[in-house]
Order: sequence, then C-alpha cells, then structure tokens
Amino acid sequence: MEQPTYPSLFLRIKAAFIDAVLIMMLLYTATIIFSKFETVNDIAKMIVFVFIFVLYEPLMVSFLGASLGHLFCDLKVEKDDNSSENLSLPTAMFRFVIKSGLGWLSLLSIASSSKKRAIHDVMSKSIVVYVGKTAY
Repeated sequence: MEQPTYPSLFLRIKAAFIDAVLIMMLLYTATIIFSKFETVNDIAKMIVFVFIFVLYEPLMVSFLGASLGHLFCDLKVEKDDNSSENLSLPTAMFRFVIKSGLGWLSLLSIASSSKKRAIHDVMSKSIVVYVGKTAY
C-alpha cells in the first residue's frame, strides 16, 4: 500500500479560503434571491443561511470526502484508520464544530504532526491527504 501524501499548511489554508469565498457567494446569492420576493418568512431565511453556513462543509466532506475548496486543491478528508473511507455525517459535523470553534488555532498542530493533522483532525480521528500528482 502506497504511503499517502499529506498537504502543506499553505494548501490547507488555500482550501479554507476558497471555501470561505464560496460560502460568502452562496450567502450573497441567497440574499439576492430573497430580495426578489415581497415577503419571505424570517424562519425560512434563517434555515437557508444556517444550511449554507453550518452544513456546507460537513455534507460535502461526508458525501464527497471533500469540500469544494478541498476538491479544487486536490485534497480529501478521510478516516484516520487507513480505510480511505469518508467521514460519517455526525463525525464531519463534530469536526466542523471543533474547526469553527478553534478557528485558525486548530491549524497550529500541523507543523508538529507527522501526518500534518490539525487539532480538529486529531479530535475527529480524520486525516487530510493530497490526492493530486505533485505535492506543494
């Protein structure tokens, strides 16, 4: 079995930045769509915004193994048990909550980890691997 390639801190930050921009674009698009209607229930707006902001990454990671930022950077989030399986939705949600709660602090452990795991990866028993042809 071939040893996986672990992405650099720069590549992980790049993927996170792409995701942040995509989320802002989705939120802006939702706002534009809502403005086209005379009245939109506030609860409906809240559900759409929560869905975009809170469920975007966990759903993508759980079902595709990567967010759009990860995919663009040739990264994949897997279970850290050498199974190459995607995370379950509850695990992906847990990972997102830790990642969001710690923010950029979560990335501090990447440099000292042999598998370049962030704190949210360690806590969720996940790993991010580079699946492209050449590593950065």
